Order: sequence, then structure tokens, then C-alpha cells
Amino acid sequence: MQQVDVSNNRIREKATLQFIENTNTQCGREAVRFSPPASPLLSSSSEALHDKPCKDLCKVVQLLHILACSAGFDSLPLQIPPQLRFNPHNESHQKIIAKLLQQPSVLAERIAGLCEAVRHCVDDSPLMDLLVANLPILLAFLHVSPALPFDVTLPYALDCTLRTTAGCVRRCGIVKIRIVSLLESVVRQGSLVAWSVMSVMKVNEIMKELLVYHPWNSLLHNAVKSFLESELLSQRPSLVVDVVLNHNLPGFIARPQKGSVGFLGQLRLLREVLESIRGQFGFISESSVY
Repeated sequence: MQQVDVSNNRIREKATLQFIENTNTQCGREAVRFSPPASPLLSSSSEALHDKPCKDLCKVVQLLHILACSAGFDSLPLQIPPQLRFNPHNESHQKIIAKLLQQPSVLAERIAGLCEAVRHCVDDSPLMDLLVANLPILLAFLHVSPALPFDVTLPYALDCTLRTTAGCVRRCGIVKIRIVSLLESVVRQGSLVAWSVMSVMKVNEIMKELLVYHPWNSLLHNAVKSFLESELLSQRPSLVVDVVLNHNLPGFIARPQKGSVGFLGQLRLLREVLESIRGQFGFISESSVY
């Protein structure tokens, strides 16, 4: 077992990156595990406090934190500068919170706007530091059904399941889909620190669970497929090892799914991606692809 300790190392040095790539290249069929990096020091600089993507991310994280805590994830730390925190006693802040909780599409739009900003920022930017520090909240929210806290009232009622001709279908919600797209942007941005946090929190297992938990949501299926595809095509052995060996994506693709599901087309496309990169990574066997 190869162990890469990044608990006190932001792994920006070229030598460290080369060491990790060499380790992953030589590990054969053994798994690679990362120790979680320390949370980055949150910047309270003028850039962080006045940058629109940073302020949008702080709003998004706080709303997701409220929703996650209402579902039982109350031990998650909120890592944002004090100057950018909502004041629960401020009337204007209360209105912002209520609007974003009552209109998930507005919250989803904020998250979508962050995707492009994340793809083009550098590792040590205030935006990436904020995102890395709060990744546990984003990942925890993917486990939460789209239910609102008890103190949020709506003029209509939404059940967590929908009755269809195919049976009961669980609601997913556009916010979850946008979070998956944001995580894909993190992969595309290339921050090994951010990805190591997602790896420790078993992001690839979460993605497979989302497919099974929401078998008929094509928007979610496409988002998860794009995330996994970005990992496989990233040219980073550590990402490919995690998704292929640690979380056995080939086995998940090959395993017959119980009943009819709507994501078989996405699995077929992922199998084609695995076949296309099989020559680059010796641990992807031909039998695991077919």
C-alpha cells in the first residue's frame, strides 16, 4: 500500500507532484491513499472580501450548511471569513437566506456561476482556499434529500418522492446537480489538494450512490458521467487509480443493475472512456472493460 501524506503539505512543489505521480504510476494494482490536507488558512484580504465569486461561494456554503444541519450533519465546520458570514439578527440577511431557501433555482444559479470561476483560478487563490476548506459541506449535501428546514414556509408542498408509472421516484433537485458540476470544475481546474480532500471523503463512491439513488434523473446522470469522465481523462494517475481501483468503476459498470434504470447509456459511455485509456494505465485490465 502506498501512502501519500499531505496533511501538512499544500503539495504545490514540483518535486512533490512528481513524487506522487511516480508513486501512482508504479503502484500496479495497489490502491493509493491520501491523508487529508490541513484546512487552508482562510484569507481575509481585500481580494477575498470583495471578490464576487468568493462572496457567492460564501453565500452558497452557508445555505448548504443550513440544509445539511437540518438533515443531521450538524458537526460540519463552517469555514468562511467572519466578515462574509450571515448575521441571523440582520433583517436584510434574513431576507437573503429566506429567498435562497425558498427558491432553489436561484441558489443553483449561484453555484453554476461558480463553475467557470473555479476552472480558471489558481491553486492558492482565495476562491480555491475557501472551496477546499468547505468541500466537506458540499459533499455532505449530496447525501441530503431536497427537504427544507422546519422554519421555511412555502405556498406549496413538495414530497421527497414522486409517483410515476415506473413507481416512486426520489426527488433530486437542481442544487445537487449543480454541486456535481462544481466538483467536476474542481477536477478540471487540477488542484491536487482539492481532489485529495474529495478522495478522502470518497467522492467516487458518492457519485455511484447518486446514480443508484436517483435512477431516472437524466440531468444528474449526465453530470455524474461528466465528473467521472473528467477524472479518467485528467492524465493524473492518482485520480484514475482512485476511481478505477479504490472504487471499482469497471465492476460497477459490468455489474447487472437490479431492474430498469435510466443511466445505462452513461455507463456505456464510461466503458468506452476506460477502453480508450487502457493502454496508458496497466492496472486497467481488458477483462474489466468488457
